[in-house]
Amino acid sequence: MPTLANPLGLLAQLGISAVLAVHFLQRRANELLLSTLFLLERTQRDAASLIIRFEPTPPVKS
Repeated sequence: MPTLANPLGLLAQLGISAVLAVHFLQRRANELLLSTLFLLERTQRDAASLIIRFEPTPPVKS
C-alpha cells in the first residue's frame, strides 16, 4: 500500500497547478486604441468646477 510521504508537498503542488490553470485559461484583455481628447476635455471641466466648489472660507475667530 503506497503511503504519502509529504502531504504538504502534494498540497503545494496542487495549489501551484491551480494557479497556473487559472493563469492560462483566463481571457486576454482586448486593447482598444482611441483618442484621449474627450477625456482631457472632461478633466479640464472637472478641474474648473472644483475651483468653484471648494472656495476658501474666511477663518473663524474663537
